Amino acid sequence: MSQQHTFNLSSPALAEATTELLRELVTLSEASQEISAELSIDKLLQRIVDRARSLVGCQYAALSVIGEDRRIRSFITSGIDEGARERLGDPPVGKGILGLILDADQPLRLDDISQHPTSAGFPPNHPIMKTFLGISIRYAGKTFGNLYLTEKHGGGPFTEVDAQLVRMFAAQAGVALENARLFAEVQQQQRDAIQERLSMEAVLNSTAQGIYTLNADWRITRVNSHALRMTGKTADQVIGRPCWEVFPYQTTNGRSLCQSACPARLTIASHASGYIMEAVLPLNERPLPVALLTDAIHDQDGKVVGVVETVRDITQRKEVDEIRDNIVSLVSHELRTPLAHIKGFSSSLLQPDVEWDEETKIDFIRSIDHEADRLSRLVSDLLDMSRLESGRTVMRPEPVDAVGLVHSAIERTGNFLRDHVVEVDIPRDLPRLAVDPNQSERVLENLLENAAKYSPPNSQITVSARRLGAHLRLGVHDQGIGIPNADKERIFEKFVRLEQDKAFRSPGTGLGLSICKSIVEAHGGHIWVENNKGGKGSAFYFTLPLAMGRQRPPTSIRGEQ
Repeated sequence: MSQQHTFNLSSPALAEATTELLRELVTLSEASQEISAELSIDKLLQRIVDRARSLVGCQYAALSVIGEDRRIRSFITSGIDEGARERLGDPPVGKGILGLILDADQPLRLDDISQHPTSAGFPPNHPIMKTFLGISIRYAGKTFGNLYLTEKHGGGPFTEVDAQLVRMFAAQAGVALENARLFAEVQQQQRDAIQERLSMEAVLNSTAQGIYTLNADWRITRVNSHALRMTGKTADQVIGRPCWEVFPYQTTNGRSLCQSACPARLTIASHASGYIMEAVLPLNERPLPVALLTDAIHDQDGKVVGVVETVRDITQRKEVDEIRDNIVSLVSHELRTPLAHIKGFSSSLLQPDVEWDEETKIDFIRSIDHEADRLSRLVSDLLDMSRLESGRTVMRPEPVDAVGLVHSAIERTGNFLRDHVVEVDIPRDLPRLAVDPNQSERVLENLLENAAKYSPPNSQITVSARRLGAHLRLGVHDQGIGIPNADKERIFEKFVRLEQDKAFRSPGTGLGLSICKSIVEAHGGHIWVENNKGGKGSAFYFTLPLAMGRQRPPTSIRGEQ
């Protein structure tokens, strides 16, 4: 059943709110792109604090960077001038509220920080603060520190929208800090190797990046094991050969980098160091995206006698960038249409020189309500996918009646199913399921909505259930356009939407089936799609555990307790 919304049509508040939401999402995208492009850790930390403060509109912001011993190593501020910063004295020790944020999975939002039970007050010369919003910055299980925002502009409290914007920004900040850390690590390794005259072989083979050296004629003189694995060759097959034969780099549009802007040639010609560029290494069926870092090798007289090149596989970073671009594109495209409709209908209703009849007003209000539901579903899908992938969504299994679960899902998707014939084929003597009822019902709702979207009006949709050993197999069958065999695995990936038939195109995030897959697998089940036997359309199946014997304790999406 769709959520009901109440709108105040007597003021332009709704139109202003939708415009403000779009502005905040655009600002979030710009802030994420800016910090992702910075590789200097010191500059990156300051940019994170500055952009976070402007993102939510507050007076002060700070970032505490912690070490492995959980002690604060540095404290970066924004909104406080240098003199006021010096008068604050030593940075906080990270206890009380600040320590609480370090272990929290959710943002901490307080209307009055002094009223929190762990608040220990402020030291002398500290600005008076009341409203507070804090979140930890993490990536791949590593915590970099805490981000604090205080004193919301206008004197009001931080909102839930502020909290979610900061949460998404903090996730991107974690990725950016890890990239900067890895970049600094590579640079430090190269400086140490040259300055300390360590054994070249030991240095080359101790790093996870491909490293090789060239002489002034651009022939390879040394190469590490990681670079050899990239080429699939042995050292004897590589040493002495021109670099462009072993590493035939290309630009992203397929042009040869070796003939146009070769970093090794530029380094030797200019006697400079530190050329950084991205390229493609077409050695396998799938070209490998890489980042190149080139430094000059000098003799005792300062003459350039060769080049050391570091080649790093950036496939994972490219995938992160692609996901980020997909999210930005999705938000820009999917939000624009419903926001435009809401603004258009609400602005029309607010026109003082037009007298709308009652039927037209109701029609406008229904349209606004429908578009608001679309916005709510988009935000819900994005947040649910983020929670599921990070392990913050916990499955809490309990005995659940399968028949009741199915009928509840059908009732909640009634608006989608009203133009279809729904049949239920479930035996009455089935044992109960051991599942999280809300999450399991979410799977059925998504599958029923998809069946309604991609099948013609008045066609039949069937929900079935059959026992398979210790599991129950549930199925949603439609008579729609079907799914090609080549796409039956791909449709469960994030942001994938198939558009074989223009008649069934509809707005969406491309996250529904990916969310279903995560929920089902968190229960120890499996989800797949088949062609309907003897007819057109598709049958989506998934399995869930039956409540037999000792129940499992609540588990997270990654199986963590």
